[in-house]
Formats: sequence, structure tokens, C-alpha cells
Amino acid sequence: MRNIFTSVLLLIACTAWAGEGDPAMKKMYDRYHGKWHSSLRFVQETKRYRNDSLISTSTWYETIVYPRMFRIDLGVPDSGNCVIYRNDSAYIFRTHRLVRGRVDTNDLLFMLGGMYFAGSYDEVVSRYAVMGYDVRKGYEAEHNGKAVYVVGTANAQEKGNQIWIDKKRMRVVKFVKYSGKEKEEGVFEDHKKIGKGWCETEVTFYINGKLQQREYYRNIVAGKEYDPVLFSPATPWKYHWYKP
Repeated sequence: MRNIFTSVLLLIACTAWAGEGDPAMKKMYDRYHGKWHSSLRFVQETKRYRNDSLISTSTWYETIVYPRMFRIDLGVPDSGNCVIYRNDSAYIFRTHRLVRGRVDTNDLLFMLGGMYFAGSYDEVVSRYAVMGYDVRKGYEAEHNGKAVYVVGTANAQEKGNQIWIDKKRMRVVKFVKYSGKEKEEGVFEDHKKIGKGWCETEVTFYINGKLQQREYYRNIVAGKEYDPVLFSPATPWKYHWYKP
């Protein structure tokens, strides 16, 4: 899962609640808090694009333990080419060797599951504020013919970071985020029921209107326990192969 996005989608403003709290985000948190799957693992087919043309296809093996651990093995899992996200940091390995570390809170990990493990809703609001989303604002609209809540702006004309939430299922279906002149967008589709929660199985990312990446998930396994060593930057070589 990468932070890259933007697409042209139907957006019809209906009812704003700016200045009246954040009913949509609170409703989503209340529905899934304490009920979301504790972990998620899947195989991802990753297609990269440039100027809307496919330039590469690869397989990634991904393991998540909510709320703060995420590992992506790129290509053959025992090659040692991986990225480990742990707490607020990311560690990048090539052939089992650490080549770079950086501060990275991985906003999508929080948005697509981690938020349901927060101890309180106030904690969720604070984290989104740090991420640049004002969840006190919102309005109702349509997305692909379905009713959604748009959280983060008061109307369709206001520019700002947004989270789009399916009104019926209360799951994230899209987000928009601005950074300087760059507009990123991610669209989450083809959701599968996982226990009392959900997992998107098709994801599309855009940047400034240009298609960047498509992801397709398969072999999804949820709720298993994993040895913390899987996410340890000190011992990445102890993980040799993807085993659902």
C-alpha cells in the first residue's frame, strides 16, 4: 500500500455538518472499535504506471499486525528485499541489509484499520489532525453511485484532505491528500467481509490525475498471531518465506 493518488469521480454535495462535530468518523469508529481483525496477510499483485501506461508488474507479500506493524516483502520473500514499518519508523532492506531508515507514520495503516485499536475516539481525532485531516468537517455526497460521507472539508468546493466513507457499510472507499502542489488520491474497491470488518482487494493510486499504481490482493488471511521478530529491524533475515 503506497501513498499515491487522484481520479475523476462523481461528487454531489448534499448535507454539510461543518462546525457540528464529526458524526461519520465517530460512527465508523464505534462500529468497528474492538471488533476489527487483529492482523492481515495477503499476496499483492502490483502494477506500476507512467503516463497511464503499464511499466511493471510484481508480486509483494504483505503482513500487518494492527495498529503499528506492517511488513512488505518485494518479489521472492526470502530474497531479503523488504520494508518494515514499526511504530513511527520505516526500515528498507535490500538482500537482508538495511539501506535506509526514515520517520514514517504510515497514514494508510491507521486509516484502514489501525484507528479501531485506539483507546478512545479523542485519540483518533488527534491522530487525524496530525495527519492533516480535520474530521470536524464533512458533508454527504455520492461515489460510484453510492451514498458516502466526505470527512475533512465542509463542501465539494473547499480544498483540503478528505476521507470518503461508504454510508451503508461505514468503510473507507477513497481518500484525497494535498502536499504543496501535489494532489494524491487512493480508491479502495471490491471489499471482502473479514469477520466483523472488511478488507479492500483492489486499490488504485493517482497523483495529480495520473494513474500511478494498481493493487490486487489474494490469499487473504486474517486474525493470526505472528512472531514479533517478523517486524524487527534487527533480524529481518529470520523471515524466509510467505506462509499463509
